[in-house]
Amino acid sequence: MNKRRLAHPLVWAMLCVVLTSACGTPGREIRSASDVDRKFDNTSYIEEGELVALIAGTRVAIARKNPDFIPIEVAIVNKGLPALSLNRESFTLVDSDGTSYPMLDGKEVGKKYNIDVDRRLATLPPVVRGIFGGYSQVGASLTTSFDNPIPRELYIQRHAWAAELIYFPMPEGGAQGRVFELFMNARELDDPVFVRFEIAGSK
Repeated sequence: MNKRRLAHPLVWAMLCVVLTSACGTPGREIRSASDVDRKFDNTSYIEEGELVALIAGTRVAIARKNPDFIPIEVAIVNKGLPALSLNRESFTLVDSDGTSYPMLDGKEVGKKYNIDVDRRLATLPPVVRGIFGGYSQVGASLTTSFDNPIPRELYIQRHAWAAELIYFPMPEGGAQGRVFELFMNARELDDPVFVRFEIAGSK
């Protein structure tokens, strides 16, 4: 992406190892830990560059509090890459303490939790469709559930987008009132892309 954004140096160093991606020179100053990206709608945040837009939605996490999981609604818009290939290993959540969390397997989440109820609370698709009206939507199946049982790698061609609900382990102390960064890595990206957002509520 043209707009390079890097996390706190220690977090970035750890992510370079975890995500096995090339690390560039920091392209902007480090922001306050409380800063978040611009709102996409009332409960979602967007990081947008020339090639990719990454959107994190928090409505499900606010409405469906669960002691074990954080559900994050995510939308990925491919604005300029020939293609974008994503799987469960493509996403990492980082909390304000610098602890990173891998995306969970939908089968494991589904043993304790009804994912399909969460899907009915999703809000991003109509908003993305309205703003990126000339783009085509690609079906996503990174998180499996009863209604969507077969996992598939997500392949997004240029001028297309996809939305999905993904899950991460609940950090100690909960998620409400905290700032997180959602990192997305792909073989087509020179560097991971991340969006910084807050899950509303009291700690």
